[in-house]
Amino acid sequence: MCVIASFLLMSMKAPSLRAQLNRLTVVQLKDILRSNHQNPFGRKAELLTRIVYLVKHGGYPSCPKCSYGRLKVRLYRRKGESKYYCPGYPVDFRVASYYRCDYVTDQCEKETFEIPSKYNIKQNK
Repeated sequence: MCVIASFLLMSMKAPSLRAQLNRLTVVQLKDILRSNHQNPFGRKAELLTRIVYLVKHGGYPSCPKCSYGRLKVRLYRRKGESKYYCPGYPVDFRVASYYRCDYVTDQCEKETFEIPSKYNIKQNK
């Protein structure tokens, strides 16, 4: 009977990442995104989707030129012609002012997305 119980415990999978994150509050989800320098705005469903995607695929790094903007991808139809660019960043939220950055590159290495250990989230590998 002990062998059967240990087999059942071994065969049980940990809950999915989305199910574990769904237990957290919106404030905690936003904190996870802020700790990785990602966009913390949106509803809970959007935050969950964003975190799951970033854990799986990684996030785009900060702009090396202006250091405040976050690189984005500009897709083109032909393979290998996509570019990464920095759209810039808002300078002041009270006044409609925006810094436009002109940085463009062909290569971009994504950053790993880490969930802080204080949330006790186990990621399935």
